[in-house]
Amino acid sequence: MESLRLLREQFTENNTTYTQVEKNSKYVIYQCVDQHGNLYVEIFRYRTHKRTSYSTWTEDRTECYPHDEAFGDWAWCCSSKSQLRNCLSLNFEITGEEADRIIECGFGFKHENT
Repeated sequence: MESLRLLREQFTENNTTYTQVEKNSKYVIYQCVDQHGNLYVEIFRYRTHKRTSYSTWTEDRTECYPHDEAFGDWAWCCSSKSQLRNCLSLNFEITGEEADRIIECGFGFKHENT
């Protein structure tokens, strides 16, 4: 039976804390806070990858977090509400009230570093 390995809801890497604030079948949004308290948002297309374990001959799917080369292709980093609004419009065809809700979700509150 195939299982799904989920993205981490929160993690810290290179002195930046990443907190997943929204995920659906189209996109994933992480709110990011660096060591200086700077806030930005990473938004990327929801993708999964099929993996086969040859030691157990089982298959599972893994939700994909973008690698560096994915940024600008299927992932974007936005440091302002206006950048996120443009990204939503150009890359996801999301505008109006739905865009406002997503922007508020990404920039509306700051998670504390843990």
